[in-house]
Amino acid sequence: MTNILNKTVSFYKKVTESPVKEVALYTLLTSGKFKDRVESVRAVLAKDGLDAYKTAKKSLPSFTVSGTFSGASDSSLLQHSGLICIDIDRKDNLDVENFEQLKEIIYQVPHVAYCGHSLSGESYFCIIPISTPDKHREHFRSLQKDFARCGLTIDPSGINVGRKRFVSYDPEPYINMKAEVYSWIVPLSESRPQSQEEQEDIDADTLARVESIVDYCERELIDVTEGYDNWLRIGAALASLGKAGRNLFHRLSAMNSGYEYRQADKQFTACLRMDKVHPGTLFHIAKEHGVTAAMDFKEVTL
Repeated sequence: MTNILNKTVSFYKKVTESPVKEVALYTLLTSGKFKDRVESVRAVLAKDGLDAYKTAKKSLPSFTVSGTFSGASDSSLLQHSGLICIDIDRKDNLDVENFEQLKEIIYQVPHVAYCGHSLSGESYFCIIPISTPDKHREHFRSLQKDFARCGLTIDPSGINVGRKRFVSYDPEPYINMKAEVYSWIVPLSESRPQSQEEQEDIDADTLARVESIVDYCERELIDVTEGYDNWLRIGAALASLGKAGRNLFHRLSAMNSGYEYRQADKQFTACLRMDKVHPGTLFHIAKEHGVTAAMDFKEVTL
């Protein structure tokens, strides 16, 4: 039988660095090599709380489920693995009564090849084979809808092909070597049908600047959204980008320990109805937090 998880992926000693080597995904998922280090970080979460945990996990290696990369960005993809990874976080699914039994019931989804506990030990990640790697983002949008129909919210950051995940340990993961290839897609133009998100003209340079900030915050695990007023200003700035801003807002909001998908999504929808705020507001807030993404802040008009 073909091992559907026998793929080569990139391995990073630290999440903020470039990849150091290529490794076998199946071995990484099942060897237990990082058991002691993972359990040590989980102990930090249990004893010292979320902020200490976020700091501690930075010491762990990470890897890219969806392929091999030459650098840290989506654009540095060398070879797609044909797999997509989704995160099902406890904080986004508080209304799911049998969340702790997810591994026992996930078999009902024939496309899931792997399901195990993520680094925290409280949430899950699933790996799914996809039919068209070039349509990674479109496959993800479809998976979002399918899991939502099952009452589960998946982390929106999984849409990024270069998404890194920290090593984890699960002694009893769910593995299905006969997982069916997932072939459904949702065109990106149809994934957010709200008319208020339509934006006729989005300056390409501005969008690139915003994306570079978001990429940097994810790599460095920097939260620029602390405080409701700050969060609101960022939402209003990203809303000026129309539908392109929604996923970017989720990605930045996810850096905050209190992030909840539904709450953030509702907030962004509200921001779309507010008076427009220049994206430069985000650039200014980012600068205040020491974000040094590839941009010249002096050129920004606030």
